[in-house]
This record gives sequence, structure tokens and C-alpha cells, in this order.
Amino acid sequence: MVYDELNSEKFFGLIHGRKILVGDYNNDGFPDIFLIGHGYDKPPFPGEYPVLLISDGEGGFEENRLTQFVSFYHGGASGDFDLDGDLDIILVTGSSNTYLFLENDGVGNLTDKSTILPFQDGLIQSKYSSEFYDIDNDGDLELFLFGGEGGSTSTFVPTVYIDGNGVDFSGEIKKIPEVPLWELVLDINFYDIDSNGMTEIILNRTKPNYQGWYIQVIESINGIFVDSTEKFISDYYNDSENWSTWIYTGDFDRNGTIELRNSIKPDLNHLNFLRWELIGGKFVRKI
Repeated sequence: MVYDELNSEKFFGLIHGRKILVGDYNNDGFPDIFLIGHGYDKPPFPGEYPVLLISDGEGGFEENRLTQFVSFYHGGASGDFDLDGDLDIILVTGSSNTYLFLENDGVGNLTDKSTILPFQDGLIQSKYSSEFYDIDNDGDLELFLFGGEGGSTSTFVPTVYIDGNGVDFSGEIKKIPEVPLWELVLDINFYDIDSNGMTEIILNRTKPNYQGWYIQVIESINGIFVDSTEKFISDYYNDSENWSTWIYTGDFDRNGTIELRNSIKPDLNHLNFLRWELIGGKFVRKI
């Protein structure tokens, strides 16, 4: 690792950073950085604004502090939802009727177009994270919303996906099968585990008290989401070990073997390090 003298200590950071999105937001061929945070995590939860760092093409970045969009953001995702050739952004807070959809004009100027999100209160309550993915291979991005399925009350609030149509978020809403007791979904990943051309959905879960971890695997059968965890992964939960923040898939050792991990490297995770290898269409626990 080499110290970046050009960019280090150049910009003020976030009060409480939650997620970083990397993408070419101004379509110049160079990756840019979008910083998401929620500010002080205590009453009155004032929130903070996101920051967009646009690459100058020479190794540096130009800062755009989006001060008009202050909120208590927990997560977000970017993708070309409207199929116009640029990356749009959605930000979620977990609160009822509080979300932000930013439409990109193609050169990095972001406009609030949240009116295309006709969400019901119960749909986004306690949904602290989101991801875009074309799960049905039709060319349109679907939107996944996840977080606390128990919500702030006893009402069950399912993890959902909204079918994309390239125009707005009025498509079909499908529920992801729940796992009793493991109602906090912290992260979602996608991989075609059995190489049949259909991508499986991998969910990283924990209990409401953040005790233990549970890896759930969902497959789509004739358009219906089915919990096929035992089919696709061994040793998929532990009640006593520390919870895991993230979940990753990839050939991290560059040895031709696909792995499932809760951290890219053991020394980058302050919790327990977990690793599975993809063998014969199933993730087999190794660590």
C-alpha cells in the first residue's frame, strides 16, 4: 500500500460514514466516489449530506458537497435504473417515507426525482440498505430493500424486491422468504451458485440483538422466490459467534476457486472471519 499524497487529507470526511459507492458518474471513463453517511447517531438525529468526488482524470478529485440533501442515510446503491446510459442513485434511511432517488443527467449533476418512488409506509419502514441488480435477466434493474424485518413495532416488514421497468418503481413487489428469529438483514450479494444461468440471492442475517450470523440463499423457481439455503451452503448459521457486517463472493486468492466471505481479508474485519469455497454447486465452509 502506498500513501496517496495527492488526495489524502484534502477533503473533510463524514461525521458517520455508512457506505461508499464507486462508479463513473460523469461518464468520462474514470471512477468517481459517492460518500453516504447519517451524521450523529443520537437525538435529534440531525443527519448529514452526501459527498460526490468526481475524478479529474489525472489522479485527483473535485469535491461536490450535496448540502441540499441532508438526512439520516444508512445505505444506498447506484445503477442505470432509467436506461439512459448513466448511473442514478438511491439513498435510504430506514424511516417511513424517507428516501431519496437522485437522477443523473449524464455528467454528474444529480436531481431529486423521489416522486417516482410510490412506496407504502410499511414497505420501507426499517429498510436501512438497498441494492440494484437485474435478477430476472430482462435488462432492467430491480431494487432490493432490506434491513430490520421486525420494524419498529410488532408488524412484520419483509425484505422485498421491486421489479424494474426502466421508467419508475411501480413494478411488481415480491417478498423474500423470512427466517424466524433472524430478522436483521445486513447485506445482500448475488451469484449463480449452480451455474444454471439464474442468479441466487445471498442474504447476511443476524438476530435483533446482533448475536450470531445466518447466511440465507434464495433461488428463483418459475418466478417464485424459494429459500434453498441447505441446497447451496453448508454450516450456514451460528448462534454464538459474532455477527458479520458484510458478505462477499469472488476469487479472492486468484486461484480459480470462488469463495464466499464476510471480509475480503481476515485482518480487515474486527469480527470473526468466515470463508466458504464453491465446490460442486455448493458453498462449503472452510473457516
